Formats: sequence, structure tokens, C-alpha cells
Amino acid sequence: MIKIKKLGSTGLLFFVLQTLSVQAQIIEDCIQHANPERAIAACTELLKDKTQTRPQLAALYQLRGVAHDNNGKFGKAIADYSRAIRLKPDDEVHFNRGEAYFNQQQYRKAIKDFSRAIRFNRNMANAYYTRGTSYFHLRRFRKAIKDFSRTIHLNPQYAPAYRNRAVAYKSRGKNNKAAADYRKYMALK
Repeated sequence: MIKIKKLGSTGLLFFVLQTLSVQAQIIEDCIQHANPERAIAACTELLKDKTQTRPQLAALYQLRGVAHDNNGKFGKAIADYSRAIRLKPDDEVHFNRGEAYFNQQQYRKAIKDFSRAIRFNRNMANAYYTRGTSYFHLRRFRKAIKDFSRTIHLNPQYAPAYRNRAVAYKSRGKNNKAAADYRKYMALK
């Protein structure tokens, strides 16, 4: 499964430039992904600054949510992503919250967030892919196939989309299509 956890470069640059008054090391600790505990502590410290704007607060909650997510604390990640969404909704934060719901096997909630991410960005291949995987888990194979097909349209070299679509086709008794997708998967793998 694709695991993309990031803030857009423009949003991150805006965040960094707007917080120059805050100690540089704390910002660096909040942004890094190697040590989730350090990121959580730093982002929490930055959230205490009452001069942060709504977009800055949204970015901080999203960064802390990513750190919780990377630490396997999906409930805390969802809470932070939800705060970020209330402040400034966008495709990435909805995708991240959808991933956290997916990791908790809350597939219906994940689908809602992936759909919102797609409304913000119709070209977000990873949102289609993970929404398709969520549909698959709910045995909604037609919708899963549609999302895997859209993923392939957006990223024809993404092998897991062919594999998952092959399994979904097989589940619907479309063995020829399943075999063709599996061959494509093996060629890309």
C-alpha cells in the first residue's frame, strides 16, 4: 500500500517562513519524520504559541498527526487530522486521516475521507488506490475496480493497482481480465 504522509512544499514553506520568530530547532524537530516522539513533543510546543495563524495551526496539527500515525497511535492521529481539517481542509489532510481510519479497519470512514481528498485533487492516485482497497475490504468489487482503474490511468507504472484490480476481477468471475492484470503486475514488479 502507498503510504504518503507529507505537507505540500508550498504549505510547508509558508509555515516555515511565517514562524521564523520560533526557535529553528523546534521547527526542525516538528517537521522531521525519523523520530515520532520528538516530532510530537516539538509540534505540541509550537501549538502553545498563541500567535500562530489558522493555516499554521492546521499545518502543526497535521504534522503532529503524521507523527502519531508513524508511531501507530491512529486515534490520536485522527484527532489531530480532524483539528487540521476544521482549521484548513485540503486533500493531504483528508488523505492522511483516511489512511489512519484505514489502518483501524474503519473502511467506511476511510472511504469518506479519500473521497473528500479526491474532491480537492482529482489527480490524487494514492487516494483512488486506497479508497479502492477500502471498497475491496467491504466486498464492493465494482467500485474497487473503478478506483484501481483510475489509479492505473493516473499512474500506469504502479504495479499494486494491477494486482489489486486482478484480485477484484477474479472476485467477480472475470478471469481473463484478472489474468491480464496479473501479467501486467508481474511485468512491472
